[in-house]
Amino acid sequence: MQRIANQFWIVLQEIAKLFWIIVCEIAFLLARAGKYLYAHRKQIATHRATPWVIIALATVWSVWAMYRHVQQQQEKPIVVTRIPTVLISDSDFQQRHIQLTGQPPLPESNKALTQSITEWIGVPYRDNSDSRTGTDCSGFVRNVYQEAYGLNLNRNALKMYEQDVDPIEKEELHEGDLIFFDTFGSGISHVGIYLQNGRFAHASTSRGVTIDSLTNPYYSDCYFSSGRVNRDFLEEESTR
Repeated sequence: MQRIANQFWIVLQEIAKLFWIIVCEIAFLLARAGKYLYAHRKQIATHRATPWVIIALATVWSVWAMYRHVQQQQEKPIVVTRIPTVLISDSDFQQRHIQLTGQPPLPESNKALTQSITEWIGVPYRDNSDSRTGTDCSGFVRNVYQEAYGLNLNRNALKMYEQDVDPIEKEELHEGDLIFFDTFGSGISHVGIYLQNGRFAHASTSRGVTIDSLTNPYYSDCYFSSGRVNRDFLEEESTR
């Protein structure tokens, strides 16, 4: 009798897990649908779309967003071994830089930037957070810039783009520049730090702080723009 009760309890637990997964997926779809409707509210109002048309558009967009989200999760990440916090030597710097970029450091490569990023690798993603126990994309970028450059960027990817950097072409990217992505089809929603060799560091919603490549089809498709911290921002920081 006890064995049957245990099996029954296990089945209930599995059903509860499945139910929770379904709830999370529905919430994910609703969130994407809401973002789509908000981003395209003017066009919808202009065309006086019926409720059924609005629902259909939102559903199609949600399914597409889910597909892209799953595609991102399935992309094989570039593996970087997390290294404990230490004051790194030149040899450690070279080792870490090769781990991050696949290439030795350039003469202008920043040791503090490399050290900071390697110490954040593996930190899980947590929305609206910026600590070593969990961080979102802008929180990660802001912390690394504080640690490596002593600069206090905005705490929002869009504001970073609008206020902290000057736009540059992708071909002009240098180590430490910022890369901005449009992951929802409604403007800047993600930011990362360019390294070298087409690679960048960022806080992925599914994998936490990690390294990816701009040649990855997902990020190539979502790429919005690049930016370099502007002179006005640097001058303002120097007077604080």
